[in-house]
Amino acid sequence: MAWHFDETSGHYVTLGDNAALTLPDGDWTIGGWIKLDDNLGSFYQYFLSWGRLNVSPSCNWFFNEALAPSNGNKLSVAVVDGGGDAFFFTSSGTPGTNTAWQHLALARASGVLTQYINGAADGSESDALVDAIDVGDSLYLGMRSDGSISRRLGGSMAEWAKWNRALSAGELLGLAAGWTPDSFPTPAWHVPMFGGQYIEKRVPLTVTNNNSTAADHPGGLIYPPPSLILPLGVATKERYFDGSENANWAENLNWAASAAGTPPASAPVAENNATFGAGGDGNVCTLEVSPSIADLTFLVGYTSKFDMGVQDLTCSGDMTFDGGGEFDCGMGTTITCGGNFDNKDQATWTKGTSTLVMDGASKTITSKASNPLHHVTIDGTISIVAGVGEYVHIFGTLLVNASKTLTIADNIKQRGGTTVNGTLTWDQAKLTADWVTEVTVGASGIVNGSGVMRVSGNLDNSAGGTWSVDTWVSTRSDAVVTISADTYGGDWELSVSSSNSPTLRPAAGTTTFTGSFLIDNPNGGSAETATMDLATNNASLILQGDWTLQESTADKVVWSKAATGTVTISGVNQRFSDTINTPQDVGKIVITNSGTYTLDSTKTCTDLTGTSGGMDVNGEDIDASVDVMFASGFDLADLTGSTIGCEEFSGNGQTGFNAVGEWFLQASDGADIVNATITNCNAGGFAEVDATVNCEDGGGNTNVDFGTVIPLFMHHYKQLMGVN
Repeated sequence: MAWHFDETSGHYVTLGDNAALTLPDGDWTIGGWIKLDDNLGSFYQYFLSWGRLNVSPSCNWFFNEALAPSNGNKLSVAVVDGGGDAFFFTSSGTPGTNTAWQHLALARASGVLTQYINGAADGSESDALVDAIDVGDSLYLGMRSDGSISRRLGGSMAEWAKWNRALSAGELLGLAAGWTPDSFPTPAWHVPMFGGQYIEKRVPLTVTNNNSTAADHPGGLIYPPPSLILPLGVATKERYFDGSENANWAENLNWAASAAGTPPASAPVAENNATFGAGGDGNVCTLEVSPSIADLTFLVGYTSKFDMGVQDLTCSGDMTFDGGGEFDCGMGTTITCGGNFDNKDQATWTKGTSTLVMDGASKTITSKASNPLHHVTIDGTISIVAGVGEYVHIFGTLLVNASKTLTIADNIKQRGGTTVNGTLTWDQAKLTADWVTEVTVGASGIVNGSGVMRVSGNLDNSAGGTWSVDTWVSTRSDAVVTISADTYGGDWELSVSSSNSPTLRPAAGTTTFTGSFLIDNPNGGSAETATMDLATNNASLILQGDWTLQESTADKVVWSKAATGTVTISGVNQRFSDTINTPQDVGKIVITNSGTYTLDSTKTCTDLTGTSGGMDVNGEDIDASVDVMFASGFDLADLTGSTIGCEEFSGNGQTGFNAVGEWFLQASDGADIVNATITNCNAGGFAEVDATVNCEDGGGNTNVDFGTVIPLFMHHYKQLMGVN
């Protein structure tokens, strides 16, 4: 139901003063529906009045009645700014003779103000000097603002609105065809004017009724279905691109309301779904605005180019790209998707420098390597999946915002750096595509997964986030990978691959690996090197799992020890093994827990120290044991233990204090223990040093004191000394 104004009784409605009423110093549009009871008088019917006629500033729009002194039945406009610059003109036609519903609009574009009657231009004037108009008082509908009894409207009004831009010719035709103002982005104010509802939808403005009454709303009498004005807004949710030439998004003439329909329909807005290619059209579509819509679908029939340019695109629903042409994401743009995003079947995808923002709940990104995304921001609960045999390629940055979740459910390659302030997880046994990136974990970040994380960029967990990864691999890069001094779960691997030489460089401080640690160069004859660099930052390690160095060609795995930092062995039943050719000094090794530590290696240790677990500080023994076994070929440059039952190392036997805690050293055939003083194996202790083991001090002299040992082990000692 529209609002009806009785000319005799002087009905009117006011919109309270508000910045939204201001007509800007630039482009703008104002318009709506009007239906005259008649136009037979000799005066004027004002239906929109903001300030007195010809007063600076003011805006007045009125019909000249049939018997007016001049311009009978014509439509006149008078707009004056605060400095006196103005638009004054009158229609050439005579809309005052029409008592049916008519759509009227004023649109200012580039200094020209044009009047439209039912979508057709009728009268204009150019004056670029006209500035913004702000009367600073209420706007009157249904009479002139001074209340003159000869300047009142007899008739009805409906669906009036103002935009702070010039609507296109197509949009103005859409309004005349029956689409409500909300169909066109985005009214500064909008008064629907349903009978009994005195509201404004956008700001809201204060709407005050002064006796206007309900009348029939414009509807099917104006334009046949589906282009009707309906009480709740847009008649149909669907929009189909049907441009006849290279076209802009916002042109109504480029859109139909059904797949087989004919334009015009309104350009898609928030409640609309937009579909390209339903009719097989191949026309270019360019964004000249930043639209917000529901679903966006590209069908294979769309064989041309969709160009975002520098505009943004927001979809509250799904975005599905199956088009046969090109989708160009533009430069510096933002694509926001509240539903599922799928570009795996788009024929040509140009990523530009766009950012995809995913802000839905329980939604997916489905993509493939040849349709890469640029930046991706996770602002919802999102999963990443790839097409069959594919991987998702994120060329720029990946950001997981606080309290948001990204689950990697398929293969991914990410190049520009990952920042996790929320939760990043994956649920596959292995991610076969490399994750080539830097990873930063924020204080509230959580990184966990049951697969392999392949990274060749820096890893920063210094803010204290949670890190729980089954397997981490650094590969396929010459980059020096710096990891912050922190605790890292899962298994770690520094591996040469594809002619690259990775280096892992822990930051200063202590870095803990709770799982196994592997440095690997499997490339036979390769010139590349895998390097563990503790020296640069004088870093210390705590290793709680097995650690392995392996190479297929000599001198292709390097361990660069810290000057004073230590490698602490704090796990239980660990193994240190290697398959490299040149012994290397891995620095000072500290053993802290009981159990068995197996050294199966040709490495050189500057210092091997036991500080607890089988040995304790301050000469105190504890009820625990540590077994250390040196395999054939191990070269120990300096062997130093805590002072428990021994001067330096309670070697190759038991400490034997009260027959409690024990330190058991087994040196196998071919092992070299150089510069080691093995002393004070006390009563109850025992030793085993096989015949070919070389035990000597720095001067080449044997210096082995087993204390009281049983004859079996003395036999081995005699063999060592060359005595049968």
